[in-house]
Amino acid sequence: MRLDAVIEIPTGSRTLRPPDREDGLRALAAIADRALAIQPAADEVVGACGRPRPIPGEVGQRGGPLVIEFWRLRQRAIELVLPFDLEDSRDRLVRLLGYHQLMVYEALRLAFTTTVSPEGEPVRERLTGLGSPADALREFRAALPDPVRR
Repeated sequence: MRLDAVIEIPTGSRTLRPPDREDGLRALAAIADRALAIQPAADEVVGACGRPRPIPGEVGQRGGPLVIEFWRLRQRAIELVLPFDLEDSRDRLVRLLGYHQLMVYEALRLAFTTTVSPEGEPVRERLTGLGSPADALREFRAALPDPVRR
């Protein structure tokens, strides 16, 4: 399935075709579904970064690819050409994906720093997972109109 809703470029006798709403909804759903598929692993990595030191190296090995995947999903969402009425939904998804990406990145940075700071360590120790934005992503997907769920 394509993750982008395409718009025709006017050339010669061709006219501009507005983006298809169903394609846009399907693209938003596909991106949200992929993010939800990797969200439990991200939640686990963030929580593991808050546990007592030493943090196992495999946490970093699992977390790095998650940061990249959330970035890729965010970029796909940003690049979607959508009907005007779906732009707010896209913007919300972009914000949620950005939060997920940044949270995993910052958790890894705090957990695997070479110099433990007195300011950063209490922050790291409070990490338990992605928090309420994880719920918000699930709610976002659940709120997409039903025709997408076919």
